[in-house]
Amino acid sequence: MESISTKPGPAPMRVLIVDDHDVQRCALSQALRQVGIERIDEACDGAGALEQLKRHRYDLMISDLNMPGMDGILLLRHLAGLQAVPPIVFNSSLSKDMLMGAYRVAAFHNLPVIGSLNTPLSMEQLCKLWQTVARRPAWDGATSRFDRQELERALRRGEILPWYQPQADPGLLRVMGVEALARWHHPELGLLEPSAFLPGLEHYGLDEDLFFAIFRSAAEDYRRWSGQVALSGLRVSINLTASQFCNPELPSSLAEAAEELGMAPALLTLELTETQRLKNIYQALENVIRLRMAGFRVSLDDVGCGYNGLEYLRELPVSAIKIDRALVAGAAGDSVAREILESTIRLAKDRNIQVVAEGIGEETDLQLMLRLGVDYVQGYLLGWPMPADEVPEYLRRRGQG
Repeated sequence: MESISTKPGPAPMRVLIVDDHDVQRCALSQALRQVGIERIDEACDGAGALEQLKRHRYDLMISDLNMPGMDGILLLRHLAGLQAVPPIVFNSSLSKDMLMGAYRVAAFHNLPVIGSLNTPLSMEQLCKLWQTVARRPAWDGATSRFDRQELERALRRGEILPWYQPQADPGLLRVMGVEALARWHHPELGLLEPSAFLPGLEHYGLDEDLFFAIFRSAAEDYRRWSGQVALSGLRVSINLTASQFCNPELPSSLAEAAEELGMAPALLTLELTETQRLKNIYQALENVIRLRMAGFRVSLDDVGCGYNGLEYLRELPVSAIKIDRALVAGAAGDSVAREILESTIRLAKDRNIQVVAEGIGEETDLQLMLRLGVDYVQGYLLGWPMPADEVPEYLRRRGQG
């Protein structure tokens, strides 16, 4: 991970602070200016924030949760009705369990929450926040929704491609896999991330087209990487939605695609995302068994923050689980989060299920995951999502390949 400077320099971004305390808004504004962010607007509650968001495009919103009038949780519900929502950071003194609940509310509404600020606020926190926002793909509030024709054209032209974030063992930090994350190289708007286009793809029933587009690209990338570095069984994880996962044709179509593309099923992990509830748990159970018999690995994503992670863990014989960043980030300093992590990891280990922890941004959290026996870790401390062409060099820099 890149070193963090005390002042990263001017940032051409606009930030909205939502807080009912005048002193806290002033203090946060001053701190943001110290890291080079000059365009800052303020709102005293959720209603004021909505008015600002309707008038201006923001690159970041930092919001309190416990406010009079329209509180932060109610604000999340109203944000779901806007055409575009900037990345959100919670700035609240609420307990960890209530913050996790807020993350789940945001996930239900498909809102881009990227983290929370701890108290007392430090310059290091703000610098890391600045880096996170600066590295996120751009979006355009005026054209954040796309019609079916635009999305079909993007898929047909190969504009939506995977970027890859590494997954490593927490001890030696050897990279064991990468997660394929969809990015749209829009010809006019630049690089867009899934929050800008995935809801539209799911709405028009194009999520399966997206999956196979990512699958094909990942297979091609893997072949190219293998000619440049020794991959040593590096695995690729690809996300599947609940509706795809309940398709009875899924195991056969995936097996055929893997054979056609020359990609060994053992190198692929299929991650069931929890943006939707499984409509047919019995069909999902059948698919998990058939996929694993065919050699694929199956993982539950976002355990600890989504709908029914622990219920699915009981019902589905998966290969792995991924613990959500909302539970992992900052867990080293939160006894409640540690207890939840310990019980979840113990439950998985008792069933011989591997555990991936995402959201590793601090060395203290990495060390905690190592002590708790997590198998793999993922997060900005190890590496940011990167285009396919950068993966071989990344592996070489880490002494692999």
